[in-house]
Amino acid sequence: MNFTSVEFGKSLVYLPKSTVEIINNTSATFSTGDIITLKIILYNEKGDVLTGGGEFINIWMSEKGKGAGSAGYVVDHGNGTYIGVIKALWSGSPNITIKLAFPKESIGLFVNHIYRNGMLRPIFGFFKNARGEIGKGICGIHTLTNHDLCDFTSFNYGMRWFCSLPDTPGFICTDWFRTEGDTKADDRNNIDSKLSKTQKFLLR
Repeated sequence: MNFTSVEFGKSLVYLPKSTVEIINNTSATFSTGDIITLKIILYNEKGDVLTGGGEFINIWMSEKGKGAGSAGYVVDHGNGTYIGVIKALWSGSPNITIKLAFPKESIGLFVNHIYRNGMLRPIFGFFKNARGEIGKGICGIHTLTNHDLCDFTSFNYGMRWFCSLPDTPGFICTDWFRTEGDTKADDRNNIDSKLSKTQKFLLR
């Protein structure tokens, strides 16, 4: 397999000097099943390497002619350098795309907004116990409750996440099986009214 190119998505245009290189095979030729490892270095508009991590980066491989695609994962080293890992799942000449899903400034604004104003909409964790009973508890990044809490941070890529157990006794944290948001309570106009123009731009 020879992949044709590596490109940055449109969301990285504000970091135009960013670079990417293959670090485990300089020939860019791989066999099906091989792991492709990419070193991603983010630079600011002045050409300086970003000194911190926190950017949320996605990586995927695709080939339009075959309708094929697969996603990889990215490791943040906390110093402006990231490692992208993706597996070659088919033969051909695919393209690898790297996209900045959320800049750390956007993530910071989002988290700060939640701490000040609460979740943008109610989110519930659903639990099913050994007797087949189903209950739900409120979820979020806060621990401001006296109710029994389940710490699901490890399931949320290391970012704080908690769900309270249902009010009905007889449930434990391992009974959790899904999370669901209350879309009926999503008042976008009320949310936007609390944001500045810059915050709206970064959170859009």
